[in-house]
Amino acid sequence: FDRGGRKTQLEQLRHLTEWSRRVLLVTGPEGVGKTTLYRELAATLEPRVKAARIHAGLVNTGREVLSAIAQGFGVAVPGDANLQHLEHEIVAHVTEQTDSGERTCLVLVDDAHLLDNKAVDELIGLAHQSALHLVLFGEVRMVPAVERVASSKGVGWQELRLTGYGEADARD
Repeated sequence: FDRGGRKTQLEQLRHLTEWSRRVLLVTGPEGVGKTTLYRELAATLEPRVKAARIHAGLVNTGREVLSAIAQGFGVAVPGDANLQHLEHEIVAHVTEQTDSGERTCLVLVDDAHLLDNKAVDELIGLAHQSALHLVLFGEVRMVPAVERVASSKGVGWQELRLTGYGEADARD
């Protein structure tokens, strides 16, 4: 993890309040270290960051993802809550947490390329409706979908593309 600029990238990710955009897509080919970066970020967040951690291999539909976010933030919602109710409760919670300026809410999604289109729409919609920060760790093929949804909702986003290690780093 120490090689290939990963520590620098981790430090950039950890400073959420300095991001000019609230949606970040971390991409790269399989095996480049996206999941490792996800785990390092999740384990080293600042105390004032409230995070919901999601693995898209386990939850990948819009309703599943919103339920996981509510659970990750500790928001009590009925088990049979519909999408609109889940969305409303999450937005209200994020607003309550962030209005004081003392807390930042973050959703981390590993293997985000496994999300269905509705889930991507819901996630970016939450970022549009609130001060939620979103980091998606996935394959490069996600870029067109994120770009389409983000521009339709007027949400700023950026991509951080991880590259493989150089010859010397790979040897080490």
